[in-house]
Amino acid sequence: MACALLGGVGCYSPQVDSCLYACNDGACPNGLTCNTAKMCATTRDTVCSALPVDASADADPAAPMVTFRQPSPQPNNMTGPRVTFAWMVAPDVPQTCELDGTNLGPCTSPATYQLPHGAHGFVVRATDKGHVGTARVDWLVNCKFSDGPGGVVLMHWDEASGQNLANELATPGNGYLGVSPGDNLNDPARVTAGRLGAGLDFGSSSTTNVATWDMTTSFNTSSFTLETWLFPVNTGTTTRVFTTGDDRITVDLDDGAVITRVVATLSQPVTGTDSQLTSVVTRNAWHHVVVTHDGSQHCLFVDGAQAGACHTAVVPVFPIRTLSWGSTIKTAGRMDEVFFGNQAWPKLYATDRFCPLP
Repeated sequence: MACALLGGVGCYSPQVDSCLYACNDGACPNGLTCNTAKMCATTRDTVCSALPVDASADADPAAPMVTFRQPSPQPNNMTGPRVTFAWMVAPDVPQTCELDGTNLGPCTSPATYQLPHGAHGFVVRATDKGHVGTARVDWLVNCKFSDGPGGVVLMHWDEASGQNLANELATPGNGYLGVSPGDNLNDPARVTAGRLGAGLDFGSSSTTNVATWDMTTSFNTSSFTLETWLFPVNTGTTTRVFTTGDDRITVDLDDGAVITRVVATLSQPVTGTDSQLTSVVTRNAWHHVVVTHDGSQHCLFVDGAQAGACHTAVVPVFPIRTLSWGSTIKTAGRMDEVFFGNQAWPKLYATDRFCPLP
């Protein structure tokens, strides 16, 4: 088998597809379909592409062949944190795997990992009658938030200075520090120690400690996804970390004497009873938080796991124009990487966005 080293031409099947997600439960993001190999692909019959193998000219001709089928070729061999490695080896040939220099012992295809930001190398060794065949794939994981289904606002907060905040998406509007575009000494402070690059520090108890996105025109929705990274600190009180302009959607950090909880609240004007979801988090550590609502189910995900059962919350369509990270109630702690969209992400997609610390 003539294959180039990774980065060269490589060996690919004629049908190239992303195939980044397993779909044993049948759910696929971004309109993909669960194919016959139980991977999310363009169509049910799409074949996931093979990756180049690390084959040298002096390889043992009797060694068993190892051919990677996943991850599929991507620009710069880069994806988000959830990566599935899949490969083919002759039947009944024992295999061992290595990830980033760590021997994982016996393994079988496929193998899925939630990987931290940065470069990774995955190696498969197949041994048959003393002959060893080896294949390696090198992969980059980029954990900075990317656009997701229904994206309206995507901000990295990496600006070095100034009042303005950049939205990576094309939604008309203005982003700025504070409750108004003008400079205020009590606005959130820019810090280099965000979760991924720079972030914002909401360390003041000032009521102007807010980061705002003000859309040119409002949009109507009953479905949404909110995603962010939070770094709670010990305040001994409740601080608000996100709210829509009418407080229909809020996220708080409830800091008690012993524990801190993330509290996601959705107002239900029809019933008059709010839907409230909670999850205990560790102080002085980064946490990935996703809140979704699909028109009837209100869900909370923290650090790659669903936080308890979703709540039934039937909410009629309502307008959204202003999004605020922080609040006039006051906010404390750090935040980084924010996303807001007008669609509810499925569970698999929401949990797959979690990027563990190195």
